Amino acid sequence: MLVTAAAILVVGGCSAAAPPPAPDPTPTPVAVPAGGVSMAQLGFRNVPAASITLPAGVQILRQVDQENVLTATFAAPSPAELAGWLRTSLPQAGFRITADRGDSLVFTGPGWSGAFTADNGVSALTIRRNP
Repeated sequence: MLVTAAAILVVGGCSAAAPPPAPDPTPTPVAVPAGGVSMAQLGFRNVPAASITLPAGVQILRQVDQENVLTATFAAPSPAELAGWLRTSLPQAGFRITADRGDSLVFTGPGWSGAFTADNGVSALTIRRNP
């Protein structure tokens, strides 16, 4: 019985433990530029809220803040102003704008992708975790 227990310990000790899964890449946290506020400062808790900045005074109509997706709809500032802000701030946070037309943007970043769009003075920003 002692030999059996020792054999189990030896065999069990020989098997390598599975390595922990690699963490999802995250966008680069950025210093909030003058006149701006991070989505984290606006109350969003999930990644990449600390990396995305918006103009100070932004007015959020509705928001979704889940582990795999952030969405916000805005009443102000204008869609053109928000799109202009994002054109500058997204690349600084490690995102690459892949489509840009009018007041609409599509972008990707480390572990995340997103879109900004507008219609009739209301705009929306959605950021999703990549599958």
